[in-house]
Amino acid sequence: MNYSSDTPGAARQRNNRFATFTARWHYSLVMLAAHLGVFHAWMYAPSRTAIVVIGVFVCAALVLYMLLVPHYFANGMDRLAHGMVILDLLLEALLPVIHDHYGFYLCAVAFAAIVGWHRAWVLSRPAVSDTPQE
Repeated sequence: MNYSSDTPGAARQRNNRFATFTARWHYSLVMLAAHLGVFHAWMYAPSRTAIVVIGVFVCAALVLYMLLVPHYFANGMDRLAHGMVILDLLLEALLPVIHDHYGFYLCAVAFAAIVGWHRAWVLSRPAVSDTPQE
């Protein structure tokens, strides 16, 4: 979005903030969208087999992407928290659970709160250098 009163520096700063936001949160937002999308797809899935196939495919894609962007995660706990969301999705796909209601929104809110707050807290802390200070 360009504003007529913007200076080039202000526009660049706004673009940098958006780039920083997407660099810090893109995987978490993709995972949230995948989580909600999968549950909506399961509500209309014609068979149990379709639920399993959709769930395993989406989980495999999320794990593959998780392996392709290891620098995204702030620390091991951040990686573990994202992995737990994927594990939940996989268990929901494999275990015989009825997916005909909207209770998954509460689960998504809980995951977003836990993973999001932890990630925001870790990213807000100052970076610790690996080299000892003299």
